Order: sequence, then structure tokens, then C-alpha cells
Amino acid sequence: MHNKIEKKLLISNEMTKLYNADKREFESFIYAFLSHEIYPGHHHHINSIKYKFIKEHLDFLTNPIGLEGWAVYSEQILNQLGFGYELKLNNLKKIIPVSIFFEMLLNGEKSAEKLIEKIFSSNKQLYNEFKRNKGFGSVNLVYVIGYIEYTKILKSNKRYDLNKVLSLGPLTPSYFNSLLDLQKK
Repeated sequence: MHNKIEKKLLISNEMTKLYNADKREFESFIYAFLSHEIYPGHHHHINSIKYKFIKEHLDFLTNPIGLEGWAVYSEQILNQLGFGYELKLNNLKKIIPVSIFFEMLLNGEKSAEKLIEKIFSSNKQLYNEFKRNKGFGSVNLVYVIGYIEYTKILKSNKRYDLNKVLSLGPLTPSYFNSLLDLQKK
């Protein structure tokens, strides 16, 4: 996968000091970022489109659920390569604001506060970061929905392979069944 020379090019002591992070956490962030943005994320996804119509009308057809969902899903590939713990925390940071937001909308602020206590009771590291940064940022609903859709499709339906999914481009994954059925006719 990555040799030590490549790691040195990406992660230097100066960079980790600049971002005030421990080296392992920062390294995990860099690899997650690269997998999300470049390979097998957005860059690879766009380059894998095989359909002329999609390529010609990409700006019109791009859906943030399909675009960001694939990129978040692609980060999970690193879980299998030894970055599991940090990447799970990274994805929890995307999911937690969405969960809290919906809990507050559906059941009120008191219920959302109980959910926050429940989430953080098992992970002090997440709680400290949440308090220090006053949250994890904005609600990333398209990331979460897209990730869930890609996970559902790629795990539950054996007729999909990754290359076929990527070749359809950044469309909403829940439409893939219909698209494949249309192609058969």
C-alpha cells in the first residue's frame, strides 16, 4: 500500500505541529482526505464514468448524495488497511450532528441533550473534541444519506460491482436499480 518514503512526503513533524495533532491522528486525517477527494473518491469516481450522456451533462446530473456518498464510502476502504479506529471516529463526526439535529427536530432539545450524553458516555475523546470545538461542524446530511445508500446497495445486491457503480457517475445510488433495468431493455 504505502511505503515509509511516501508517508514522509505526506506527513511531516512540522505539519503535525502546525495542526497541533498527534502524528497518528493527523496521518489518518490525510489518508481519509486523499481517499475522499482523489482515490478512490471524487477524482476516481468522475474519471470512471463510462456513459457519454452522463459525461456531457455532468453538471446537470450531479447529485450531492451520489457524489459525497461515494467519497465517504471510499474512505471505508482504508478501514480494511489499518486505519479503522480513526476513520470510524471521523465518520461518527459526520453522523453525530445529523443524529442530534433530527432528535431535536422530532423530540425537542431535552431529548437531544439526552442523546448527546448517551453518545459521549462511551467515548471521552469524542466528547472532549465536541466541547473544545463547540460541535463537529454543520449537519452533513448528504454525506450520511449517500453513505447509507452506497452501503445498502453494495452490500445487499450481489449484481453490482464497484466498477459498474462507479461507471454510473455521481447519481443518486437508490436509482441504480432503475438505471440498470433500463439498460437491459
